[in-house]
Amino acid sequence: MAVIGLGTLGSRQASLLLKCRPGELVLVDRDYVEEKNLEMQALYTRKDIGSAKALALAKHLKQKGTKITPVVADISHLNISLLKSDLILDCTDNLETRFLLNEYCIKEKIPWVHASALASKGTVMPVVPGEACFRCVIPEARNLHGCDTSGILPKTADLTASLQLDAAINLLEGSREQYLLRFDIFTKQFHKLKVKKRKSCPACAGKEEYLSGKKISQATRLCGKGLYQVKGQPVSLRQAAARLSKIMAVKRTAGCVHTKKLTLFSDGRALVKAVDEAEARAIYSRLLG
Repeated sequence: MAVIGLGTLGSRQASLLLKCRPGELVLVDRDYVEEKNLEMQALYTRKDIGSAKALALAKHLKQKGTKITPVVADISHLNISLLKSDLILDCTDNLETRFLLNEYCIKEKIPWVHASALASKGTVMPVVPGEACFRCVIPEARNLHGCDTSGILPKTADLTASLQLDAAINLLEGSREQYLLRFDIFTKQFHKLKVKKRKSCPACAGKEEYLSGKKISQATRLCGKGLYQVKGQPVSLRQAAARLSKIMAVKRTAGCVHTKKLTLFSDGRALVKAVDEAEARAIYSRLLG
């Protein structure tokens, strides 16, 4: 199995998976551990601050009889085959990645379970190959509240992870039930909605808009104020750190190089502090070329 997105929801999910179904597990995340993560993402510790989340979580979850493969990468149309497995659990924080994952799973006939949590509300949807896909239900990206502004309650994250795991186990056992489950722990309301194929769904029609790379952004605003991800070519972190250290303070951690303005990963991605996409690209270009 594979878990993509190792934040508040994904870190919980990975732990639950290994307790219920120990075996091979691929952990994928593009981000690094920050101090603000420690309260809601309990598996990480202060020693992990600055380290890539996938590497840090794999270290904490390591146990006998289990093969854990950490992947520090931003999943795109170029590397999504890293997720190939019998089941994928989506714990990401953006619709672009989900649309890409949706098209990949349609092509490879892989079942997957979408889950998201925000404030007191959670959503879970199992996606069965050949049936209604994620884009049948969510046609396009929308303006949504971010987790930095709305937060996630611990009980919301715990319940969402449990319901996602339940859906995953059912899929592995042969279930083809499809639904969209939404709940609110404040109102104690649960809505389980039936889903069906949408005739005008481009993904079901075989239009690989995201898998072809046509709709993949090169610079993306992340779930956090003033933070942009800019994509580049693979780099040597050792060489990059040596070069940057000539002009600014640099810190190296597991899988990352940090400066005041950006955090660089070996696949060439950087998380850049900027006021907008244009400034993020300018900073990346000025420092990394």
